[in-house]
Amino acid sequence: MKNKIKYFVAPVALLALFSLVTSSALASSSNTTKYGPAYTPEREKVMQTIMENKDYDGWVKLMDNRPITQKITKDNFAKFSEAYLLDKKGDVVGADSLRKELGLRSKDAPKGWAMAQKNKWSKQHNIDRDNKYQRNR
Repeated sequence: MKNKIKYFVAPVALLALFSLVTSSALASSSNTTKYGPAYTPEREKVMQTIMENKDYDGWVKLMDNRPITQKITKDNFAKFSEAYLLDKKGDVVGADSLRKELGLRSKDAPKGWAMAQKNKWSKQHNIDRDNKYQRNR
């Protein structure tokens, strides 16, 4: 009888532990659709001030070497900040138009846009993502 209890309690305990870990991981990543994972109200205030003042150097510092800092330069930052401010005012169409001009993803981009860009990059650089282990001929 004791063995039967052991075989029942151990899987139940593991399942409970797994559920606890999974639920806390999901809770920590909740609502990243509207706000990114680095969002805080304080950071948002700083970003708003940076965009209103068109402070490129402050923005680069705040972005901390994120990939977007490779696309947005000092030369096109004014247009980028304008897109940000238009979006905040609710002019999504105007903001998306500017984002497209900058080569950035717009809000009406289809799902899977990032993967499509990655596949486009792969084709340009002659990388076969579907068949990694293809022999060289």
